[in-house]
Amino acid sequence: MQNIEKVIKNFIGKQEQQPPIYSAIKVNGKKLYEYARQGKKIEVTPRQIEIYDIKINKINIEQNTIDIIISCSKGTYIRSLARDIAKSLGTVGCISELNRLKVRRI
Repeated sequence: MQNIEKVIKNFIGKQEQQPPIYSAIKVNGKKLYEYARQGKKIEVTPRQIEIYDIKINKINIEQNTIDIIISCSKGTYIRSLARDIAKSLGTVGCISELNRLKVRRI
């Protein structure tokens, strides 16, 4: 359990994130998901993001689930973050529930 907490806390800070191929980012005037649906491989440049904080609400070892709250910069792909956390833990993962709690408008 301490390993899980340590790995998750390592994601706090500035970092580069590889956006998912199924996203609305445009490359050559076309959205990435359009290329993905056609089975075409497109190189996507990683983007600078920042994770301000990650709070762990609950870790359920029996069900292999982690409930977390993330405070992050705009442009952060939470599903990609979940993928990267799972990879760092030496496993695979998916999101079963995703709720946006706050949007900051400047």
